[in-house]
Amino acid sequence: MPGSEMLRLENVCAGYKQLPILHDVNLSVGEGEAVAVIGANGAGKTTLLRVIMGQIAATRGEVRFNGRPLTGLSTYHRARLGIGYAPERRELFAEMRVDENLEMGAFDSPASERAARIERIFEIFPKLERLRATPCRLLSGGEQQMVAIARALMGKPRLLLLDEPSTGLAPKVVGELYAALSRFHADGLTILVVEQNARAALQFAQRACVVEDGRMTVSGPAADLLSDTRLVEAYVGLEEAGFPRPVERRSLSADVVVLGGGNAALCAALSARGQGASVLLLEKAPYHLRGGNTRHTRDIRYTHDSASAYTTGRYTEEEFMEDLLRVTGGETNRVLAELTLRESANLPPWMERHGVHWQKPLRGALHLSRTNVFFLGGGKTLINAYYDTAQHMGVDVLYDATARALEIENGTVTAVVADIAGVETRVSCRAVVVATGGFEANRSWLKRYWGDPADNFIIRGTPHNDGITLAALLACGAKPVGDPKGAHAVAVDARSPRYDGGIITRVDAIPFGIVVNKRGRRFYDEGEELWPKRYAIWGRLVAEQPDQTAYAIVDSKVVGRYIPSVFRPLHADSLPALAEQMDVDRAVFLETVERYNRAIVKGGEFKPGELDDCATSDEVVPRKSHWALPIDAPPFKAYPLRPGITFTYLGVTVDEQARVLLHDGTPFNNVYAAGECMSGNILSRGYLAGFGLTIGSVFGRIAGKGAAGHVRV
Repeated sequence: MPGSEMLRLENVCAGYKQLPILHDVNLSVGEGEAVAVIGANGAGKTTLLRVIMGQIAATRGEVRFNGRPLTGLSTYHRARLGIGYAPERRELFAEMRVDENLEMGAFDSPASERAARIERIFEIFPKLERLRATPCRLLSGGEQQMVAIARALMGKPRLLLLDEPSTGLAPKVVGELYAALSRFHADGLTILVVEQNARAALQFAQRACVVEDGRMTVSGPAADLLSDTRLVEAYVGLEEAGFPRPVERRSLSADVVVLGGGNAALCAALSARGQGASVLLLEKAPYHLRGGNTRHTRDIRYTHDSASAYTTGRYTEEEFMEDLLRVTGGETNRVLAELTLRESANLPPWMERHGVHWQKPLRGALHLSRTNVFFLGGGKTLINAYYDTAQHMGVDVLYDATARALEIENGTVTAVVADIAGVETRVSCRAVVVATGGFEANRSWLKRYWGDPADNFIIRGTPHNDGITLAALLACGAKPVGDPKGAHAVAVDARSPRYDGGIITRVDAIPFGIVVNKRGRRFYDEGEELWPKRYAIWGRLVAEQPDQTAYAIVDSKVVGRYIPSVFRPLHADSLPALAEQMDVDRAVFLETVERYNRAIVKGGEFKPGELDDCATSDEVVPRKSHWALPIDAPPFKAYPLRPGITFTYLGVTVDEQARVLLHDGTPFNNVYAAGECMSGNILSRGYLAGFGLTIGSVFGRIAGKGAAGHVRV
């Protein structure tokens, strides 16, 4: 029998800005009880759990846990009170082992206590014990779900919230999962589960509720609901027959709809709102991952005529253009490039007015102290500042919102069709700005151009840049631009997470040593140019090597000359011992180092901040042009490398007003683009540090202003 009341929701209303989801929800869960909430996709089940966990604030009503109001408490503090949560998407650390993921669920507990909890979990999930050393990305869906639930249990919760635990699982696995949950429930754990799989949930729970369109419509003993003919037909029979329940389609509207949630999208939203238009921004990521690749940035390149408190010298438009032409080989839209460079001079004051603060450049920051300005707190702080400003200005923002299609009549977009929190939604509008990034997180799309090697790529940025909206725009007749195989791709540590590792995974040691492939051979001039002008070619270079693998080798003489990777390098007191730790041809590697050392021209002066005269002779191929020092001072270090893709260059063609062009060169009437999805107009290959943010900021402002101007016409 259930004990005293543990959880109570009273008249709770909640939603996402203009999109109300929950309406006056009342729910009670007793201590030791197992309660199920069933309903169709989009009914509000996930939103209900997010409100309980504090991920979404209730707009009305109250949530109480053991009699205590939870209003104002963060998700972390609610977890500390004893509420565990296993989300529908599992959200595991993909590259971490099973046991490491479990330990993260109790990271603030003593090691002995964590170990005891893990052993208890292995008793109930014996399969996880066999898989304890396996990276989670290699697990099946059922195994990942077990890890997600087990991680939530590691915090020793009194109440466990489960969001669609059976999603995508085979019936046998679902049975095993609920059998394990029954054991935890028998130990006294209170469980609240939301499910579309009504039969599994009702067979497990003691009591159940039905949620329809955000309202609780039916509640009672689970056995009674399971015997209710109407409910069985609605929530069990149709599912088991393979027919999905119809999903209600909602409608919204705004003058300007901005698709995307990073720097370019926010610049567009702020500019459009500043012109008086109503603006709705649709961010594909959830709230805690908002901001796209901008979260991993730290500086922006811009034109300026003199030094400032945050830059060490002038950087003219002419020099900027010379740098751009050098890294792109002259393959750029000169008109759009000149526009970007000219408008970049106005960015810092505009950014300051919208909440951004600056800091002096970090030590060893790629020689950028003259050309780039660094924002205080990095990319996440920049993003938060823009979102705060947008909120104050009245921009509406919806998260978990994927734009899947555009409704077009005679070259004019009349509406965006999006999935918003699992609900298909039609958003009518008078203008659209597309700023959803590239397709780098879509491996099947990458494989069209790279083949199977794309499986070995590491995606440095957001996993949400899957190209769905870009594909929709191209399908509507937008003219493509950029090399389909082109990308901002750097060399990252091979031990980096598969997605979202960010800037700290980059290996900056390359100019001061040598790089070899698995065959033990060098394959490119490591000292060709200053690192800010060459670091973004190394991802592609590594991608072209056997198994997309390479190693950067340095010795003790250059330690401290570069920003260290977040991962400790392989190290040894001799080169043969180092080779034993690397997956290379040992004999060829040792010969490569010996020939390189022998070819270094004597008498050069090592100057790490400029193009010095430390080089090799033509005795070795490829020749090293600068910073060539013998690798002879132990301990020796090696960084394993993989291609790290930041963003892709294939996008849509735009004009100087940021309007998207059709195949015949004429523009859509009301469709604009900014950021990575149009950067291929300017960056066909190569990269300049901080320039992606420049393009996004300039064209975001132009697109937002243009969209608002179209609304006023």
